[in-house]
Amino acid sequence: MIEDSYFNPSSQNLSKMLNVKFQTPAIATTAATVIATVSTDPQSQGRQTTTVNMASRIPTSTTVSESAVVSAIFSHVWHLIKLEKFAEFWGKLEKSETVKGASPDTDVVKWTFKDGQVLEVKQEEHSTIDHYITYSVISAQPQLTYSSVMSTIRLYPITSGHHEGQTFVTWTGHFSSDADAGVIEDAKFKRREALADLAATVKSAK
Repeated sequence: MIEDSYFNPSSQNLSKMLNVKFQTPAIATTAATVIATVSTDPQSQGRQTTTVNMASRIPTSTTVSESAVVSAIFSHVWHLIKLEKFAEFWGKLEKSETVKGASPDTDVVKWTFKDGQVLEVKQEEHSTIDHYITYSVISAQPQLTYSSVMSTIRLYPITSGHHEGQTFVTWTGHFSSDADAGVIEDAKFKRREALADLAATVKSAK
């Protein structure tokens, strides 16, 4: 709470105090949204007080890319990279199952997570030559806080060096512009955990 005896709640003074840029008549900022409310406090002898609420909106990249070296030959890892098989290695998934009634030309799989979240994911692209799959989320319960995400998992056989005979895996995600920093951080950690689970699964299967 900032009293008017210390500052006049005009856009110019508010701009100087908060070090942000305003536009008239709308208030705009470069790194945060500022909402100023002017009210009269009955206990302050008619003086006006200004409450400033800054809703954080930190600029962030909407692309996620995680990777790992998996200590298994390429064919053993690639065998698991099918949407309906993710529950075989991803510890957060309760089950992954093909959606009945989907078009023969459309591959849709329902992922049921152990925390209760349910996603229906659609395979957008699959390559047995370049060894990747691309999928999108087409429905979610509860509803997602962003519009869309497109993800790709790609595998590379390591043919030389210290990790020869193992597999390099990347898992990227491209989110819509309305995804906030919390969504991006959550996606990073989930991919890291899933890649670690994948590595542990193929290792135990040796």
